[in-house]
Amino acid sequence: MYVVKDLIVNPAGTNGTRYLLTTVGFSTSTPQGVTELEKKDIQLRDALNTILNSKALSDLVDVSQRESLRVEISRKVAPLVSTGTLSNVYFSKFIIQ
Repeated sequence: MYVVKDLIVNPAGTNGTRYLLTTVGFSTSTPQGVTELEKKDIQLRDALNTILNSKALSDLVDVSQRESLRVEISRKVAPLVSTGTLSNVYFSKFIIQ
């Protein structure tokens, strides 16, 4: 499991007045996949920032949208893992202020 802790992003359309604080975990089918994610931490954080910054606040607060967000993140991050596959995306923290 590789974890990106305490990522802070401004949702689309909030003009910096609101933010999302999240911790995202990634599991891979092999230990080498986790090592790859560790080495590509900057690319991983950039992918997360790009996706989460593009979401409107209404999309982020809607719990029913969480699964589609996981799928979108998985599709964007999966190419970063060439040894094995990305198995799951987890949100252990998802706070909107």
